[in-house]
Amino acid sequence: MTDPKLPVTNSPESAVLAYLSTGKRMSQLSFQGDTSSYCFHAPTINLKGTGFPIDAYWNTRGISRVSGRCTRYIISDENLIALRLLFGKRLEKFIEAVKRIDAKAA
Repeated sequence: MTDPKLPVTNSPESAVLAYLSTGKRMSQLSFQGDTSSYCFHAPTINLKGTGFPIDAYWNTRGISRVSGRCTRYIISDENLIALRLLFGKRLEKFIEAVKRIDAKAA
């Protein structure tokens, strides 16, 4: 993993990173429900390109309709530990700052 830099706190990338840094798995619907934002695929790809260890997998398990199949994104437990070691308290402060900005926007 290269040393990535935290994005600006009011960007779509920050919302995606804050969501994934809590250990949640992210799909379009789960991200939209939690953040009220439709924009999640491009910021996720941008974060992967800058060195964040985001894994993608195609979810088809337990879904009978084609419309329910989707790509899910996650940061594995090992990579979350590595990010927390790399950023330390800055990561927690970053997540809190993004949550405050989202709360003001709502």
